[in-house]
Amino acid sequence: MVEKNVETGQGANLRGADLAGADLLDAILAGANLAGANLAEANLARANLAGANLRGVSLRKANLQGVNFQKANLHGADLGKAILEGANLRGADLQEADLEGADLEGTDLEGADLEGANLQGVNFGGANLGKANLGGADLRGAIFLKTGIRKVKSFYMAKLDTKILSEIKTKWPEKLATIRSDTKKGSVIDDTLLEEIKKPDWQGWPEDNCSW
Repeated sequence: MVEKNVETGQGANLRGADLAGADLLDAILAGANLAGANLAEANLARANLAGANLRGVSLRKANLQGVNFQKANLHGADLGKAILEGANLRGADLQEADLEGADLEGTDLEGADLEGANLQGVNFGGANLGKANLGGADLRGAIFLKTGIRKVKSFYMAKLDTKILSEIKTKWPEKLATIRSDTKKGSVIDDTLLEEIKKPDWQGWPEDNCSW
């Protein structure tokens, strides 16, 4: 890892910084502004980034083992092939983030918002997906444990492998009909859609929205 002189600390301003390959092991960056920063291949193992602004940041192939990302803003971040084993992502905003090929084994994603995220080939083994929003996410090739699927809040419009889609439709169809509601400031079940999903001939959303 490349060592770089970085002034870390709670609330630090590192917006747009080039920290590719930096060694930030155990760094304290809670509430820091790292929007648009380049942290590709950096070592952030066990760092504290709770509540940090990481919007649009590059963390591709970074070592993020055990990092605290609780309630962090990772909207649109690039976490492709990052190692996130044991990371805390409770309540994190991961909308439109790219996590293709990332290792999320044992991560805590309780209440995380992954709407529209690219999660192709992600390993969710042992991850806590309680109340996580995976609406519109690309989950083709992702590895799930059944307990993880059961705890997810929404798979609405998600791209899923046929076998997993069929299992969700059979056991938890409401997860395919749970949509975001701006008026109720949360999620609601679309009862009309739910009835369609329950029909034997329902095979998924139109191909212009999803492909399997």
